[in-house]
Amino acid sequence: AASYLHLMGHRKIALLYNEPRSQGRSLAFRLRGFETVAAIHKMTIEEFDCKIRPGEKADRAIDEFAKKIRSGEFDVTAVFVISHSGAKYRAARLAEYGVEVPRTVSIVTGGNFPPVETVTTFASEAAAYAHAVTELVERLLNRSGGETQLSLPVSLFDHQSVANLNLK
Repeated sequence: AASYLHLMGHRKIALLYNEPRSQGRSLAFRLRGFETVAAIHKMTIEEFDCKIRPGEKADRAIDEFAKKIRSGEFDVTAVFVISHSGAKYRAARLAEYGVEVPRTVSIVTGGNFPPVETVTTFASEAAAYAHAVTELVERLLNRSGGETQLSLPVSLFDHQSVANLNLK
C-alpha cells in the first residue's frame, strides 16, 4: 500500500489504527511492512490511534478522525486504514462531513477478502487463504515443521479512492 501511494504521488500519509493494538503478529507485520516501505520512500506518517479494545468498534474514534481531516488538522493527502472493515465506515463518514474521496483525501486499506467495494484495497483472494490454511494444517498434523505464519500473494482492487497526484 505504501509503494502504491508513493507511486501515485502521495508523500504525507495518515495511518489510522482502527484495530486493537493487541491483535498480535498479524497487525504488527502489516504495520511494520507499511512503515518500512514508507520510510524507504521518505514519506511522512501521522498516526491516529482509535485506542479500542478487542470487541469494540472504532466508529466514535473514526468520526473524530473524519472531523480532523475536514478541519485540516491533519496535513495529509492519503490515509492508510489498518482494518478494511473500518475503511468502508470511514469513507462513508468522510462523505457525510463533506470530505470528497479521493479529491480531498485518498483512502487505501489492506486486509481480508472480500475487498471493500468503495475503497482501494490490497487483499488476498479467498482461494489463496483456503490453500494456505490447508497446507498449514497438513504440516501441523504431520508434524513436518515449517513456517506457521501464513504468507499470501496480495492483489490490488482499485476502487478509485486514491488520487493520482502526479497528474496535478
